[in-house]
Amino acid sequence: MPKLDFEILDVNADYANAFRAKVPGGWLVVTKSNSGGGVAFYPDPEHKWDGGSVADRSGKSTAVAPRRSFKGLAVAPVSRVGKQRS
Repeated sequence: MPKLDFEILDVNADYANAFRAKVPGGWLVVTKSNSGGGVAFYPDPEHKWDGGSVADRSGKSTAVAPRRSFKGLAVAPVSRVGKQRS
């Protein structure tokens, strides 16, 4: 059975982790934090994305879109698999 090969993305937040896997047509991006996580597909047919954020004119990293808008990305929440609620 094929397996997804995830790589760790460098995230500048102590409370969150992000991973990506090369899939047909782009990247499968998975995030995980203390409060939950999410899954997104980032379209990039040629797999040119280096895993970093877009830099603004000053050279500082900046978000591509405002928080929670994820323009162009299909985002779905991740359930807490294997954890029982009491």
